[in-house]
Amino acid sequence: MPNFDISTPNNYENRLVYNFPKVNINKNEIITNSDKTQMEMTFFNGTPDPNIIYTVDGTNVVYKHKKAYFNQLIHNNITGLTNDTPNDYGELILEHSAPGSGTPIYVCFLLEYNSSPDNENDIDKMIGFSGQTAHIHAGIELNDFITPQSGCISYESTKDNVNSTVFVFTTPIPINSVSKNIIKNCTSAEGKFFAYPESGIYLVLPTTSISLPDPDQIYINCNPTGESLDTVPNYLYPVDSDGGAEQDARSAMFTMHLFAVFMMISVGVVAFVPGIYQMTILQVALQARTDGDRAKTLIVLGQFVVFLFVVIFLGLFITGLVGEDEWLTIIGSTFLYITAAGTWLLYIKKKEKDFLKIGDNSITLTGDESIGFIERFSILVNLFA
Repeated sequence: MPNFDISTPNNYENRLVYNFPKVNINKNEIITNSDKTQMEMTFFNGTPDPNIIYTVDGTNVVYKHKKAYFNQLIHNNITGLTNDTPNDYGELILEHSAPGSGTPIYVCFLLEYNSSPDNENDIDKMIGFSGQTAHIHAGIELNDFITPQSGCISYESTKDNVNSTVFVFTTPIPINSVSKNIIKNCTSAEGKFFAYPESGIYLVLPTTSISLPDPDQIYINCNPTGESLDTVPNYLYPVDSDGGAEQDARSAMFTMHLFAVFMMISVGVVAFVPGIYQMTILQVALQARTDGDRAKTLIVLGQFVVFLFVVIFLGLFITGLVGEDEWLTIIGSTFLYITAAGTWLLYIKKKEKDFLKIGDNSITLTGDESIGFIERFSILVNLFA
């Protein structure tokens, strides 16, 4: 297989603008296998902004990433870089799609292995996330680790009758030894494209042609340049049609799931909370000697349970926010809802004649029970002593 010569750029007209802002990764969308040859994940861009803008002959083509693959080194044929020490590198491949086109592009980043297991960046976190307990990892921002590139190789590949464009960034991103051990045997991306163009024609863009978006350049965020009025609508409307439809479907499904869970919890509160209250708090309160003591015990014990649930809510909610764990935050919010809904339901049920009654024993709440702090503490100590 021939080598890429990157010593001298051979194209100064084309321009590549990249932008990889923060992306959330869902653990359920990471695909691995038992023989450790596969490591890929959904890497969906839910924003209207493209990730790649490639300018050829004054015309911009925009692409948005949708999937990420980790692989052992594919491009082991870059002279003076990977061909000398191929065992020192792996690759991150981001699959992109153009609006209204079935032709994919693959943006390849060389990953340089580091012997230390301690240095960890977002790429390492991305690789190791499948082994974590969290369900969603927020904030993978590749822009922070794509240093100014010395150049970029671009070529066309046709494999299994699928045409694709491949970009290879030539400045490696360091990853630690833990990440190396995970991806060094991965091969699942190798069937996507060839490591060298069949035609032998490739471009090497200089560092001056590769950059992040310039906010002063209107074409970055607006209409593609070099397009007529007949072709611009194809960018204005279908640009985000696939990604937008997928995003809308996910949002709708997530909303439906939350509503279903909300309904089940609400039904559970109505069906079980009154019975649980009678079998626990009311049962304990009825063991007091006088009706006045029973009423005070009922109130203090009920308030203690509410306080306990609020503490659980705050603990889960704050831990979820600090650790960026969405599920802990949701569970904490659920505890708050159960506490509020259960308290409101019991307030109504207590007005029913026989609710605070078990057999011949009952408790009468007059509404004027006053309980001091010391008396509350004494009641709780006697209950748990």
